[in-house]
Order: sequence, then C-alpha cells, then structure tokens
Amino acid sequence: MLKGLAATNMYGEAGRNGVLLITTKNAVYGTADNRQNADALQLRNNVYDARETTGPTGSAISRSLSGIPVAPAYRRYLELRKSRDADPGFYLDASAAFRDRDPVLSSRIVSNLAERMSDRPAAVSAALYGLLANGSHEAAIVVAESLASVPSPAGSALVSRALLAKDKQEKAALVRQLIKAHRQVQGTGEAAREYRTFLQREIQNLFRANPEFAGMIPGAYDYENCPTYRARLVIEWNLPGAEFNLQSVNPQQRFYDWEHSQLAAPERLREEHQTGYTVKTFDFYGADSSGEWLFNVELLSDPPSPDNLPLVFGCRIYENFGMASQTVSYQTVHLGRVGEKQQLLRLFVK
Repeated sequence: MLKGLAATNMYGEAGRNGVLLITTKNAVYGTADNRQNADALQLRNNVYDARETTGPTGSAISRSLSGIPVAPAYRRYLELRKSRDADPGFYLDASAAFRDRDPVLSSRIVSNLAERMSDRPAAVSAALYGLLANGSHEAAIVVAESLASVPSPAGSALVSRALLAKDKQEKAALVRQLIKAHRQVQGTGEAAREYRTFLQREIQNLFRANPEFAGMIPGAYDYENCPTYRARLVIEWNLPGAEFNLQSVNPQQRFYDWEHSQLAAPERLREEHQTGYTVKTFDFYGADSSGEWLFNVELLSDPPSPDNLPLVFGCRIYENFGMASQTVSYQTVHLGRVGEKQQLLRLFVK
C-alpha cells in the first residue's frame, strides 16, 4: 500500500487516496486510453532514465561568457549588449553565466533587465527570481516593491518581501497585506485553489516565526497551527499560460510528469491568463519522502510573450518548513526554445 506523497508522485491524482500495489508477472504503465500521452523517451514502466532528461546546458551566450575569466567575460558582455540590448533572453543568459562565478555581476546584469522592462511584470518577476537565487536580498526587496506598481498578483512578491524584511513593524505590515491578498484571491479553479493555499501556508509560517504578531494583527487566529514538513518546494513562473512539462523524480527513481498545456489542462491555463496565478507547490513529509528528489522542466511551445521573454522559473526551497530550524534557499532557470529541457533543481530531503 502506498499513501500520501509516494502514491501521488507515482500515480498522480489517481493515487490521492492511496494505491494498492499488486505484483504480477508482467507490468505495463498506462492503459490503452492514456498510453499515447506518456513521454516515450523516458517511460520505462515509470522508471526514470537520467540519460534522456536534459539537453545541452546553457545558450551560446552563456557558453561564450563562461569559458574565460570573469573580468574579460564581463567586458565581452558589455560589448555584446550594444547589439542585444532589446533582447530579454540575452540578460538572462548572461546573468546565468556569472551566477556561480560572481553573483554580484550576475545580479547587476539581471537588474538591467528589470530596469529596461520595468512595465512588464513577467520581466520584473524574472529579475526577482535571479536576484533571490544570487543571494542579492536587498536588490530583491527593491525589485519586489516595484511589482506593487504594475498589474500582477500581489501575493508572491509580498511573500518575498515579508521573508526578507528585518524590521518587525515592516514585516507585520507586509503580513497584513498578505492576509488581504489571501482573502481577495478570486475563483474556485485549480490555479486559484493552489494560489490560495500557497498564501495561507506562507502566512501561517510567518505567524509561527513571529508569535508576537498574534496580538498585533487582526484575524491572526485564522492562521494558527502552521503545518510542518521535512521540506516544502514552491515553484513559480513568470508567464501565465505558458506550456511546459514539470517532471518530479522520487528517491526510488520513479517519475511523475505534470503536463501544463492546453491539451492536458486547458481550464487551468485559461484561469492563469485571467488571474495571473502561477504557482505549484510540493510538500515532503513521512518516511517515503526521504532521499534525493530531482525536478526537470521542458518547454512545450513558444513562450506566450510578445517581446521574446523566456519562460523563467523561480524556486523557493524550505528545509524543515514550519520548524525553528527552518532554512530557505532559492534557485532559478529559464527556457526559451521549444523542446528545451533543463534540470530545475536537486533536493535532498532528510
């Protein structure tokens, strides 16, 4: 018998209430009705094949900047920028090339994207993901604040600001805004439900970490009893309605594909276009969740952006969510070509 995360990661929504495993001499994944939708490159009775996951890493820009020392690489970036200033993918590629070697330069480059496309929430969100991944928290706060002046769901940027704020009064004010955003989430579809739960968990966690807020903020009792998880993963993306496949691989090397496309989830994508709610969460708990998890993403169609902005994912990774020992880290990756596959992150759940 499989229950909880082990069941849903192996069998998807069909395993939500548990799965009874019966061993036979032969096993086939899928049925005649759904077998054609399986990923033929990776389907081996649902056993993950790491050799067939991602393509070449990095673009031509990032590779050209990665193969030389930092100083001449940055000079090359400045030279290339003269002819590519209007290309948002250029800034993301260049920032990625410096991320591991010089996070400060990486942040400077991705901040240029936010400055040049300050009226585009999708571009500013992409810059925010990059700054968080680089550990440039002060710059991230500034960029997150700028999202308040453009049409976009307020909750996600508010969460980042609330987590990073050091002043207690400022943090409490942000929690009040988060509560308002949570109560104003519209709709009953899948995207709205997930976005509403995402905000609820974040608010509960902020109250858990700041118990003095209970006497400062009206309605705090609605957010008591924060759940605890060995790990919690929050994945956001910058382009509502983008078509991609998110693959999770569990420690037993079984994979589950969450296809986010017009074919597989037309109602969700329509809802995203209307509301801007773009978030997917994973909670890890129980003995079955221990070990290394892998998450891969593949772009299934051209990004829905009139200015060639790539699809950018931002990941917030909590270890020991809801506990005194909680830690938070960030990662980001972007995709610009149909069929492009990238490893989103590796997560070791203790």
